[in-house]
Amino acid sequence: MVNRSIISFLLFSFVSVAVFSQAEYSGEVNLSGMVSSQDNLPFWMHHNKRGRILENTNVAGWVSGKAIFETGFYSSLEIGAGGLVRDNEGDEFAVDEAYAHFQTEDLYITAGIKHQEELYNGLSASNRSILWSLNSRAIPGLQIGTNK
Repeated sequence: MVNRSIISFLLFSFVSVAVFSQAEYSGEVNLSGMVSSQDNLPFWMHHNKRGRILENTNVAGWVSGKAIFETGFYSSLEIGAGGLVRDNEGDEFAVDEAYAHFQTEDLYITAGIKHQEELYNGLSASNRSILWSLNSRAIPGLQIGTNK
């Protein structure tokens, strides 16, 4: 899946920045267990889960964290990383998120793998876009846009 040295570098970078800078930090740890009387989970148990839970998943866990640095009166830099482990994927650790997001009053730039904001309390199947739906993992890349 993903080279362990890349994951180690990302986590070391995140911890180093967190220790030596003033910023707003947050983290999240999730553990989910699912049981079904069938071979696969029912539709509603594995859809709209951001690709973290598959139809044959029994146990899944993910950890994520982010730091937000104020770079000016109207600009900020957000750095985030997260990992995912599922029982149906073997013992491999997968990158759930790894991104840098810079935002000013008018413009934003996101580089890496970042989940889109969940709209409508998760009730939308497509989350306003087929490519960015809540049914699949985040797409890596570069996104540039405006805030207005």
